[in-house]
Order: sequence, then structure tokens, then C-alpha cells
Amino acid sequence: MKRIIVLMILPLVMNCLTFRKNELAKYPSPVSVTTPVTKKLTYKMDFTSDAIVNGNNDKHEPVFVDARKKQLDAVIEETGLLIPASDANGEYTIRYYIKEVSSANQGIAFLFGFTGGLIPMYIGTELNSELEVKNKAGKTLGKIERKESFSMWGQLLFIFVAPFQRPLGKIEDIYRDQMRSSFEEAIAKKYFGNYAVNPQPNE
Repeated sequence: MKRIIVLMILPLVMNCLTFRKNELAKYPSPVSVTTPVTKKLTYKMDFTSDAIVNGNNDKHEPVFVDARKKQLDAVIEETGLLIPASDANGEYTIRYYIKEVSSANQGIAFLFGFTGGLIPMYIGTELNSELEVKNKAGKTLGKIERKESFSMWGQLLFIFVAPFQRPLGKIEDIYRDQMRSSFEEAIAKKYFGNYAVNPQPNE
């Protein structure tokens, strides 16, 4: 299975177009904290993920997990409220789960790779995430779910259509936007305390 995915992805990185449905637009508008933060809160992270390819359960590679953890830390830091705990006793536990469901025709994927991209192919992906915030006592303060879909079309001639496309960069943007949207809603819902935000959630 992993060989098939590698076969699919390598040529796509070079000659593909990535499209997203922008389903995050239906969620609450972005917010920023306006209350002065005199002391940042501490958190510990619990990150898990699953990859389902053509109905088969799989696990993401360690390099993917490490990249998502770093991305999540960066998004949390951008809130201006939280910093990683120096030990296992953070004031909050942040559990973040990613479930990636992808589908592609394996026969077409083989022909795509075998012909160097002359035969076009398509990969459709639905990215689901769940953010759960717990306090120091282990009580769940709330959960926030997000879903975003994107597709990748690969074909050798796409290099002439969009030579400056960055397909992996676009997918990185989707992960980050999903994380940021989840945390902004968590802040607006006061999971981390009664901080004023702008704009207000009902605006």
C-alpha cells in the first residue's frame, strides 16, 4: 500500500493542480485576543492521526506526525495565550486528532507513474480533525470538529499550465487553516478563560 502511495505522490509533487473546497468558510469568523495576557497558560499536547486509503486503515509516517506537531505548536503560539509545559503538568491538555480519508484508482496510479505522468490521475481527500481541550483535572471543556476536502489532479502537461504551483504547500495551508480555525473557536468559547476577543463570536 505504501509503495502505491509513494508512486502516486512523487510525480504529483512535480506536475499537479490542487483544489480545495474551502469548507472552513462556513465556520465562525477568525478572532484575536484583545485582553492583555500577563501570564501565559501552559499546555501539553496529545496528537494522534489516522490515514485511510481506498478503505484500508494505515498510519502516517513519523515525518508527517512530527511536521503536524510542529505546525500545531506554531498555531497555538500564535494565539498569544499558551506555551508548552516544561513538564507533564500543563494547565491544559490539548488533544488533536487528524483523520485523512483518501481515494485513488491504483491501476491509474501505476500507469501514471509508469508513463512519467502522461496518463492523468486524480486523488480525492477528506481531512477531518477534532480538537479537545481538557483542564488540569482532566475534565473536558469542549470539542471542536472541522472538515475540509481537497483534490489533486496530476498530468505531465500541467507543468506548462501552472509551472509555479506548490501542491504540498497548499496542503500544508489546509492543515494550518484547520488548526487555526479550531483554536480560534476554542478561544471564543472561553475554553482557556474569559478573554475578550475581536470580533465577537456573534458578529
